[in-house]
Amino acid sequence: MSVELCIFLFGSPEWEMGFTDNEIESGEMFREKARELYERLNDIAELVDKLVLNGWTLKGGMYEIWAYKDVSYEDAYTELVELGVDPKDVILEEIDM
Repeated sequence: MSVELCIFLFGSPEWEMGFTDNEIESGEMFREKARELYERLNDIAELVDKLVLNGWTLKGGMYEIWAYKDVSYEDAYTELVELGVDPKDVILEEIDM
């Protein structure tokens, strides 16, 4: 068995910024989102480094990164915890490859 791990990166500007029929009155909302995205992507970069060092294969998607490894779900879950990753922050599923 293998596991598949999904890490969400970011969504479209409409999702991320909450664009609907709201007027944009200043650039502050963009500055706030820039700070948030910087922190989020920096955390993801740290996670990617940890996964690569531990033998995961990673591939990019449209809004996410997919990681694969030939281990059981339980072993992957334990590994994530040992790496300091909260398994609730990612999507982890067992798959047939």
